[in-house]
Amino acid sequence: MKNLILVIELRKGYTQALLINKKGQAVGSARQEITESVSPEGWKSYDPLEITYSVRSAIHQAVQLKKSYLKSIKAISIVNELIGCIVWDKETGLPIYQAISEDCRRTQDSCRMLRKSMFYLL
Repeated sequence: MKNLILVIELRKGYTQALLINKKGQAVGSARQEITESVSPEGWKSYDPLEITYSVRSAIHQAVQLKKSYLKSIKAISIVNELIGCIVWDKETGLPIYQAISEDCRRTQDSCRMLRKSMFYLL
């Protein structure tokens, strides 16, 4: 199998890895669940280390069918529908804080203020 695309999808609650051939068919796939944390205030986040583990695990499982698939990957596509951002410490390589979910309410007031201010461009 030559010229595969590795698609990594980060979605709410899971990571999925797909190996796609040149005909657009999935020849390998795996899904790894991840946990969303919700505080009493409605703050939603994910553990960045769990996300990292889920990506590595999903890729590993997707190529288990045939180890030769790993050498056939020619491109990687990353689809991120999970989080807004993760900040990593340059020195330690560890995350500074949880990955904030896109529907977290902790920035709601700040966004509302920006919309009312002269800096709102949309």
